[in-house]
Parts: sequence; structure tokens; C-alpha cells
Amino acid sequence: SLCYSTIFDDTAEVATDFHLDRDGFTRFEVAARQMSPLRQGVLVRRLLEIETYRTMALIGLPLAREMGSGVSAFERRLAEIVQTIGRGETLADHQQTLAGLHKLSSEVGQTVEETSFRFAATQAYGEVLAERLHRLRERAIGEFTTIDRFLNNRAQPALATCRAMEKRLLALTEKVQRSIDLLDARISLSIQSQNQSVLDTISRTSVSQFRLQQTVEGLSIIAISYYAL
Repeated sequence: SLCYSTIFDDTAEVATDFHLDRDGFTRFEVAARQMSPLRQGVLVRRLLEIETYRTMALIGLPLAREMGSGVSAFERRLAEIVQTIGRGETLADHQQTLAGLHKLSSEVGQTVEETSFRFAATQAYGEVLAERLHRLRERAIGEFTTIDRFLNNRAQPALATCRAMEKRLLALTEKVQRSIDLLDARISLSIQSQNQSVLDTISRTSVSQFRLQQTVEGLSIIAISYYAL
């Protein structure tokens, strides 16, 4: 892991292995005799910024790893609920499925709210780290690697993991919402069908009552005519 390179257009050299010492610090060796004290201060500040943003850029990785099993559980629950949508026949079945979807949507939404800031900060720190590394203007010495290459090889997979977890959560949110919309449409269609059945029954009853009324009126006319005659 030894990084040894020239920086700032070959005006200085820096070396580090990114191993923590007994006090928990990363050690950098810098050779910058050609620089003025002001430029040396800029160099030291730049290295400190890189080490700081490197640490901050990885702040979301433990959370992304920890959330993996939870998101997988959410996805399995959604798959099970979606299967019940096709098997449900009565309005009560649909309403029970809709309640399960709303509960899942609430849990997923809460997870997104709790993690979105952390993932956004991770991506922001990753962009700042890449910009600070680019400003070093490094060139490897011999067969050693540069700080830029070493950190990118380790930070980019971590950032990609966080982005992937964030996309999974957003995709899960969209799937849950589409399932809710689909079930709402099915419930509305079922209610409309029931209402149509009720209206047809009322219509048939009205026709029967009208015919009965006509019969009663006809009998009444016959009776009145009989007594009149």
C-alpha cells in the first residue's frame, strides 16, 4: 500500500502507506525544500483535507452494508403482497392487502428519510475527495502507486455501494407506490361492479313494481266498471 509520488508538478514528494500508527494516525512523509513556507503550508493543508474527506466519504458504507438485509426483507414482503393481489377475490381481501401495502410503504419511507442524508453526504464528500486528489497533480515515482490511484481504488467501490443501496430504496419505493395504485384501481373497479349490481337489482325491482302497479290499476278499473254497471 506504499504510495510514493511527486506532487504539484514535481515541486515536492510525498510518501505514505495509509497504515495507522499506535496513536491511530496516518503518517505522511513530505519533502518540499523547493517550496516556500506558504506553499508548504498549502501542501500540508491539502494532505489533511484529503485524509479528512477520505474518512468522511466512507461514512455511509457501514450503513449501506447494515441495510442490505433489511432492504432484502422489504423486497420479499412486497413480492408476497403483490402475489396476494391476484389471489384476492372479495373487497375485504383487497382492503387487507392494501393495509399491508400502506404499512410497508410507511416503513420504507421512514428508512429513506433516515438514510438519504447520510448517502447524500457520502456522495458529496466523495466528489470533494476526487477534486482534492486531482489538484495534487501527482506523478508516480518508480513502481510505486499514487495517492490518487490508491484512494480511488478503495473509495469508488464504497461510493458505488452506497449509490446502489440508495437506488434500491428508491426503486422499492416506486414499486410499492405502483402496487398501491394498482390495488386502488382494482378496489375501485370492484366497488363499481358492486354498485352496478345494486343498480341492476334496483332497476329490476322498479320494473316489477311498475308491472304490479299496472296490474292493480287494471283490476281496480275492472272492479269499478263492474259495480258501475
